[in-house]
Amino acid sequence: DWTKEETDQLFDLCEQFDLRFIVVADRFPTSRSVEELKSRYYA
Repeated sequence: DWTKEETDQLFDLCEQFDLRFIVVADRFPTSRSVEELKSRYYA
């Protein structure tokens, strides 16, 4: 399950790094996989 804070942070990082999910995953504070991040972003 995703919190609103995690989701907001994901969108901020995706905007900052132009949807480079490898970079976003590297900087994401919790241990989410690249696939989890993509899945949440495009949900």
